Amino acid sequence: MKEIDGKNQRILILGGGFGGIHAALRLEKTLAGNKDIEITLINRDNYLLFTPMLPEVSSSSIEAKHIITPIRAFFQKVRFRDSEVESIDLHKREIRARHCPRCPGYTLGFDHLILALGSVTSFYRLPGIEDHALPLKSLPDAMALRNHVIDSLEHADMEPDPDMRRQMLTVVVAGAGLAGVEAAAELYDFLHRAKRFYPHIRSDEVRMVLVDTGKQIMPSIPQKLAAYAHKCLTSRGIEVRLETVITSASAGDVELQDGNRISTRTLVWTAGVSSNPLLAGLPCGKERGKIVVNDYLEVPEYPGVWAIGDC
Repeated sequence: MKEIDGKNQRILILGGGFGGIHAALRLEKTLAGNKDIEITLINRDNYLLFTPMLPEVSSSSIEAKHIITPIRAFFQKVRFRDSEVESIDLHKREIRARHCPRCPGYTLGFDHLILALGSVTSFYRLPGIEDHALPLKSLPDAMALRNHVIDSLEHADMEPDPDMRRQMLTVVVAGAGLAGVEAAAELYDFLHRAKRFYPHIRSDEVRMVLVDTGKQIMPSIPQKLAAYAHKCLTSRGIEVRLETVITSASAGDVELQDGNRISTRTLVWTAGVSSNPLLAGLPCGKERGKIVVNDYLEVPEYPGVWAIGDC
C-alpha cells in the first residue's frame, strides 16, 4: 500500500457487489490502525446480493432474505453511503451522488477511487425486448418475476379460451448460460408444483422454452457436463432451442430470426449484460466498454484510479 501511506487520504469505492465489498474488507484489514485514511463505500442498495441464487427467489424456493446481507454489517471502520452515483470526474477527482430522486445531490472527493460498479442488463436494442422482457439481475427483478408468474397462474385458471390459457402458461427464457438454465428449471418446477392448486390448469398446458444463440447450454462449463444438463432439461419437458435468435417481442409473443413466433406473455431475459453506463463518459482507455488497466488493476492514465470486476 505504498501509494496511500500519506496522511488524510480518501479512498472511495463505488459499488457494493462481490468486488467492492471484498476490496473494502481487505483495505479495512490492511490499513487497520491508520487513522489518517478514510474509506467510503457507495452503493445504491444497502445490502450485498448473492446473485447466483436469484432464480431460487423467483421460484419461491427460498426467501429473499436468504440471499442478502446488510452492507453495514461487514465493516467496523469503512463508511457506507446508500446512494446512486450520478457522475464521475476523474480530472477533479470527485463524484456526484444522491440517495433518492427527492434528495439533494452531493459531491465527494477522493485520492483513490475503486470502480466496482458491476454491469447492467443488455437488451441489444432489439424491438420490444426492453418493454416486454423480465430481466433477472436484481432482487426486485426476481420478486417481480415471481409475482408475474403467480399472476399468470391466477389469470389462466379463470381463462376459458384454451389458446389464451396456453399463452399465459408459456414461459420463454432467453439466454442459456448458468442463470438462464437455472431460471428455466426453477420456474418449470414451480409451475408444476403450483398447478395442483389451480383446478382448471392441465400439465400439458404448461410450457417452458429455453432459447440461446450458442451451440450448447452453459458454455462456461465442460461440454460433457453441459450435454448431461441439456439431456436432463429435455427429459423433464423443457424445450431447448439452440442456435436460435430472438429478434423482437410484444406483449403477446416472441419473434425468432427464422420467422417463427412463440405465443407467450412471459419472456425472461438473461441473454447478456453490458458495462455500467457511467463508464462510457470516463476519458480513459476501454475495450468492449470495459476500462483498460495494468497488472495491478490501476488505470494507467489516472494514477490512484482502479477498476475491478465487470468494470
